[in-house]
Amino acid sequence: MTCLFHRATDIISIALQIFEIRNEDIFSNMYPCVRAPVPVRPYYLYVYTCIYIYIYIYIYIYIYIYIYIYICMLCSRVCYFPDSVPIEVKTFTVNGSKSIKANYGDSVVLHCEVTGSGGTYAVLSGPELSNFKTHTQNTAVIDQTLANLTCQDAGRYFCWGRNGGGETSPKDFVDVNITCLVEPPPVYQGKPYQPPKQIKIESEKNTTFDFVVYGYPEPTSYDLRIQTKDNSYSNVTSSHYKVQYIHQEPPFGLVTLTIYDENTKETITYVLGINSVKGRVEVTVEVVKFTNKPTDDTKIKMAIGIGVGVGGFLIVVVVIVVVCTVKYRRSRTPAGSRGMPMDQLYDKPSTVYNDRHYALAYENKIASDYDLPHN
Repeated sequence: MTCLFHRATDIISIALQIFEIRNEDIFSNMYPCVRAPVPVRPYYLYVYTCIYIYIYIYIYIYIYIYIYIYICMLCSRVCYFPDSVPIEVKTFTVNGSKSIKANYGDSVVLHCEVTGSGGTYAVLSGPELSNFKTHTQNTAVIDQTLANLTCQDAGRYFCWGRNGGGETSPKDFVDVNITCLVEPPPVYQGKPYQPPKQIKIESEKNTTFDFVVYGYPEPTSYDLRIQTKDNSYSNVTSSHYKVQYIHQEPPFGLVTLTIYDENTKETITYVLGINSVKGRVEVTVEVVKFTNKPTDDTKIKMAIGIGVGVGGFLIVVVVIVVVCTVKYRRSRTPAGSRGMPMDQLYDKPSTVYNDRHYALAYENKIASDYDLPHN
């Protein structure tokens, strides 16, 4: 508000300059004891000035408040609302409920209502496979009708609030369950999807793999068959396999198949039948069993590696023993016996002593050569 008073003061100054009225003129009329340096203007000019000042201030405040509110709607983080209301989802239902069961071709109504300050508006989003993508309006309430429902419209719908500053509320959801065939989805987590066609498992282990399906309600029963090379089939008894269905975010589910075929060493093609209220779907997978037992070539390579490792270790041990033996013998042998000059066995006391010692030795050598007396 301080900024508003400053702006109003500027407007008053401008208006006074327009009508050539200075502060001294106003004070001279208000207080007769104050003498103005210029002649007093007519009284009606002051009335006009007050009217214009009032109009300018009113227009300026109106524009200022409007711009302020608009900026706050675009960027509420910059503004401070002492009495701000947190953004939250007030109501989100589908046909007045949190979860419904619908049929192919039905119509439903999504009601999303949010509350909050800072220009809060509602946002709707649909499941991954649905053609209904994120939908927004500049209102806090959205009533969206979904007509002619298909299997791809089944799933979880979300509602949340958002304002111009990017603040969002926690999401609320409703489930639209449509009776459809349970089958692998064409797209999962944004990528094309299909169950595995071939898996490789050690022969000592049981075959276990899983894949994603979508549809409602969940499968009613399963059956497993083995496909031979001549395209004939043989049933697998229920005691030799197990199927588990795990619910995920609607309409998805995870099917886990475990086959008790340990110690099997051949490649087998299994066909899993998934039965639901809308029909039957079959998933075919080829299981390749392999063994981890080493072959003859692997055994030879392993033997060579072990031999090289042992041989290298023995060479290192021999080298260490030889080096230690040599060092031990050298430490036990006198220095002179290792060829070291005798004059290096003792420290030379001084340079003078050394000079005299060598001079005397030289004189004795000359005396020996010429048969002279030795010193």
